[in-house]
Amino acid sequence: MEQLDILKVQGKLHEAKAEPWVALLEGIQDELTLDGHFDARTLDEAGHLLSAHEHKRAKVIAGGTDLLRLIKRQSLPVPPEVLVNIKSVPGLSGVREENGVLKIGALARLSDIESSELVRARCAILADTAARIASPQVRNMATIAGSICQDVHCWYYRATKNYFNCARKGGTDCPAVKGDNRWMFSIFETQDCDCHAACQSDMAVALYALGASVKTTQRTIPIEQFFSTTAPGHVLKQDEVITEIQLPALESGDRAKYLKFSVRNAIDHPLVSAGYVARGGKVRLALGGVHILPYSLNEAAELVDGKAMTGELAQKAGDAAVAKASPMSMNAWKVQVARTLVKRALLSTA
Repeated sequence: MEQLDILKVQGKLHEAKAEPWVALLEGIQDELTLDGHFDARTLDEAGHLLSAHEHKRAKVIAGGTDLLRLIKRQSLPVPPEVLVNIKSVPGLSGVREENGVLKIGALARLSDIESSELVRARCAILADTAARIASPQVRNMATIAGSICQDVHCWYYRATKNYFNCARKGGTDCPAVKGDNRWMFSIFETQDCDCHAACQSDMAVALYALGASVKTTQRTIPIEQFFSTTAPGHVLKQDEVITEIQLPALESGDRAKYLKFSVRNAIDHPLVSAGYVARGGKVRLALGGVHILPYSLNEAAELVDGKAMTGELAQKAGDAAVAKASPMSMNAWKVQVARTLVKRALLSTA
């Protein structure tokens, strides 16, 4: 203790072994180091650029609120060296309805979705979800496609200068197993993955509950098949670009609710979230923040399908939602929160 005080007085705290992060932070660069930044004029050109620069791990950039942070903090073992900007491609930010299907352009910003009269009239849960994501500044930059493509927010995975070579990066283990796993970690087991981080995308959980589809330059992917347990968390190919999100509009009598639990009401990613949609007598339920993917609650949904909602039934559904939970050493509290959010979501529209 005496030695540490001396180091503080001398202004050499970075030399104290008790503060390894100080030395790491000193090595962070304020500016990006890239070999190329291209403005694609068409989707075909974007795909070509991504393919041509695959050897330099080319990535799509639009809002950049997640990708730039990963690059600047040097969190990845081998960062992308080429970025392909698709904001320069026209026609990717509109919101329209065709034959009862809402079609939201990949570049529609979260603030656009939040304020869209069409979205509020035909799918209010999506506008409400967008309004609860991050801060106004982030919502004015972040896009709906980027929101569902964001990587996990595990503090080991995103540690400065690739401090932890975790299982998600090709390492041998997950530091969360023996480390601090209170917040952004799973309470459900994943058989084919050693990573215990949890999906904390608000938009992903809401779209999952809505039964959305992701249209790309090559195919249309049901939301259930879009997410992946391996980095970067989705099934997009190297030269594949999202063009729009499609989802059935809600009709009169349909019910939907999105709830989240976080340390702060604003800015924070959800530590636990729940999406609930009842359409045409069929119920879809999903949890976020509890599994590496948006976690589908099929058994809980089947329990309440076609039944009048009561407090007792909502409680049974909440119990069913977490029946298979296997929390880690420090995050058992998520079991109770997930159970409660499911119950509240079901009762909120009863």
